[in-house]
Amino acid sequence: MPDAASPVLCAPLRREELRDLVRTQRALVRARGQAVVREGDRADRFFVLNSGAVALQRSLPDGRRQVLDFLWRGDVIGVGDGERFGYDALTLADTALCTVSRPDLERLTEDYPELATRLARIGSERLTHAFDRMTLLGRLSAEEKLASFLLELSERQGRCSGRSNPVWVPMSATDIADYLGLRVETVSRRTSAFQKKGLIRRVESHRIALLDPAALREVAEGGEGDED
Repeated sequence: MPDAASPVLCAPLRREELRDLVRTQRALVRARGQAVVREGDRADRFFVLNSGAVALQRSLPDGRRQVLDFLWRGDVIGVGDGERFGYDALTLADTALCTVSRPDLERLTEDYPELATRLARIGSERLTHAFDRMTLLGRLSAEEKLASFLLELSERQGRCSGRSNPVWVPMSATDIADYLGLRVETVSRRTSAFQKKGLIRRVESHRIALLDPAALREVAEGGEGDED
């Protein structure tokens, strides 16, 4: 378990400043399928992923589920939230986190403006991602959605770990369907179609090699796909 906070969050800090942040944090480990936070919990702490993956999800009034986002190493839970969390955060794999209380982090941002700037940038990036996702759900075909999703995973994992291909896919087909607004059968069919076309190949149970990223990008940017 790492004994320091996320390098993505803390990159602007000098060594002595980072030590102050480390002293205020607490380490957590959650096994696959466990909750980090639950919808309605008080949002009095921030959580930073040091390894693993987390799904943010919300229960809809009709009993269905909407997956809001997938988080990776360096991502933060709690930025932009009000007094209470508006979602469940569930682990998709064994996950190591560090957690800092909101008062402690607010004090640190007063002492170290660079940290406040980084938190503001994370919030802005999250808002941009939410707008991008609205476009993904509202205007793309099923095939375009899946191609965009795989490319998004590759880009985000490349930024946080330097390894963008093969893509680590710890979530289930149901998780992906609930994220993309598709039926699980559609996700399975489109995945199989991509494999038959030589665009992707499953190399392990939770890893997919992008064999032709350029062709996948063409699909994402306007390829013809079924709407089922």
